Amino acid sequence: MFDRLVPTYDVVNLLISLGQTTVWRLLALGWQPRTFAPGVRVLDVGCGTGWVSWFLSKRYTGLQVTGLDCSRAMLAEAERRLPQHVFTYGDVCKLPYPSGAFQVVTTVFTLRNFPDLVPALHEMTRVCAPGGTLLILDAFPPRAPLMRALVAFWMNNAVPLLA
Repeated sequence: MFDRLVPTYDVVNLLISLGQTTVWRLLALGWQPRTFAPGVRVLDVGCGTGWVSWFLSKRYTGLQVTGLDCSRAMLAEAERRLPQHVFTYGDVCKLPYPSGAFQVVTTVFTLRNFPDLVPALHEMTRVCAPGGTLLILDAFPPRAPLMRALVAFWMNNAVPLLA
């Protein structure tokens, strides 16, 4: 499914979320200078078109960012954008890296796409070095009834038109 979405993926995400996903990414990733110090090895799980890898590389100097995704077309787009980075095709439930290989493991808006959440979280924890950081950013339906209704209206009416 994701292979077909590559040409419009980032724009549609921006429109569907009314820009909120970008704001949340900037807030979660943009103010972490100790976490993203020079020389730190970062794994971007579910890297998609490489937005997080790109942002981290621009915001912080000297990082060693590796991206992993299950969509070859998404990886091709990420490699086009960031030819100096390492991108790997793989399954989050069977990460092809040794234990403790990364000081930071991040995944952004991907949990709902993982085939099995428990093994995925186990694998991300396994490849994260002792004392490292596992940074997960995702969105869940709001609990407040009014907000839930607004989100449902948006997702059921506006999003299909945008998509």
